[in-house]
Amino acid sequence: MKSLALAFIALTLIGCGAPKSADTPKPSVAIINEAHGYADNYTPDKLETLKSTGKPFAVFVGADWCPGCKRLTKEIIANQIVLPKDTAILTANFDNELALRREYGVAVKHTGIFFDANGEHLYTKGGVVFADFMTHLAKN
Repeated sequence: MKSLALAFIALTLIGCGAPKSADTPKPSVAIINEAHGYADNYTPDKLETLKSTGKPFAVFVGADWCPGCKRLTKEIIANQIVLPKDTAILTANFDNELALRREYGVAVKHTGIFFDANGEHLYTKGGVVFADFMTHLAKN
């Protein structure tokens, strides 16, 4: 009986370690170098601030449960250093940002919302890849 109790306690404690980090890393607000852009988490206030910067920007709308969205989020974060100067990509949660989705016509996860340097919405594109963001940010 004692050995059963000890086994139960041991198995219980194995699962009680430090919490696992989320599969999708959170974007960093830290600008690594003034010569490039950055990624950040979406909020309505951040979106409004970016509209007045005079630089193009984009919003990626993905879901935590979507494997492709997780990969693209990691790619955006890992490649902040190649974004054009002072540009930004905000990452928004598909499941939580219903107002954003309605306003910009986001019907599916894995969508990019693209804005020009004047903060005007240009287009919304489903099935985006990192190259779509780079092309948009570099040409505007």
